[in-house]
Amino acid sequence: MISKNVMSILIGLLLATFDLFNMGMMKNIVIGQSPKMFMWLITLLYAVQPWIFFNGLTFTSMTVLNLSWDLLSDILVTLSGVLYFRESLTEYKLVGVLFALVAITLFAFDGSSDVS
Repeated sequence: MISKNVMSILIGLLLATFDLFNMGMMKNIVIGQSPKMFMWLITLLYAVQPWIFFNGLTFTSMTVLNLSWDLLSDILVTLSGVLYFRESLTEYKLVGVLFALVAITLFAFDGSSDVS
């Protein structure tokens, strides 16, 4: 059985994956790699996220779920920017990404149940 803490991370990962796809698609539109008409798809995908978040609240608190989503989104979108779009990070920003990795690890394995 998957713990509620891990489940909240998995739901946050699902939400962050939507962000990864949507933001990557928007970047492709801006740089001319994809047509602007794909914005309708991005808009529809963003409309699904509140429903996923709503259902995720049965596993954890709003605070933990939102932070899990935000941290994972920050990490995934940053990796996409650096690895796929060849954007760069300063040393300080790289340290910030490392702190996000530490934070998401702490959220996943703190051993408490946060549903309130």
